[in-house]
Amino acid sequence: MVEKILITGASGMLGRMVFDAFRSFYNDAKITTLSRSSFEASENHVQLDLSNLEALSQFLNDQHFDVLVHCAAFVNLAYCKENPEETKRLHVKSPELLSSKIKKVYYISTDSVFDGQKDRYRETDETKPLNIYAETKHQGELAVTANAYEAFIVRCNIFGFHFPMGKSLFEWAYKELAQRKEINGFSNVMFNPLYTGNLAEMLVQFHNLSPEPGTYHFGCKNPLSKYDFLIKVAATFGFDQDIIKPVELDPVSLGERRPLNTSLNTTRLESSGVAVPGIEECLKTLQRDFNQVYEYGQEF
Repeated sequence: MVEKILITGASGMLGRMVFDAFRSFYNDAKITTLSRSSFEASENHVQLDLSNLEALSQFLNDQHFDVLVHCAAFVNLAYCKENPEETKRLHVKSPELLSSKIKKVYYISTDSVFDGQKDRYRETDETKPLNIYAETKHQGELAVTANAYEAFIVRCNIFGFHFPMGKSLFEWAYKELAQRKEINGFSNVMFNPLYTGNLAEMLVQFHNLSPEPGTYHFGCKNPLSKYDFLIKVAATFGFDQDIIKPVELDPVSLGERRPLNTSLNTTRLESSGVAVPGIEECLKTLQRDFNQVYEYGQEF
């Protein structure tokens, strides 16, 4: 039986990598992509705003899917705060509707469901989201778990790049370092992020292993500070590390409360058979993919 897979947020930083990974591994699967913008890489792409629940409902009435990988999300915390109802429709109501129609659901969530008061969070630890973005993502977790026959909650923190270049952590750092501009890195903010390409491949492996439904923490092997992450980015791409300065983040200085430590314990994921990469491996994979798209020293 040919598996019919739907990938939402397919034109985003993670979604396009998930599409590439599933298309490469499951040659016989029929993959449909969905996002609010165009996505030329997909032959079966639907341009639809998921926060338009009426349009989404009509789309689902006309289609059947076996698997959903739900990557769509707002990632700008300020936008989420300023547009709480739209954020709730995208993060909660749309996955609730999707998971009521699709048997197996992978809901891409966030490490920000925790308040950062400890480290190496386990799946069973209490969630305490600090802002609208994190709160609605957690509500989305609950909605999917309640509605999907097989619900998989994937908590993670990602880095990667867009085409054209965007404003994510890596992209900002690369552009500044390439121009030899001094930048600051938060020495008191801890995480264990994954490159989007690595996460996409891990999701394919995870799906192929057919694990028990539930919540799983995806991350690189060892937590590090955002300052140390930037140092490793500089080392990977041959930039001057001395122009990166350590500073401490005030959790409320950026307008929205943010947790300082969202590092995740990946023991359950590893027990399922998924190989967890180190941060150096993630950065090398990023460098390979980035260099295939952009020229070294290119101005953005």
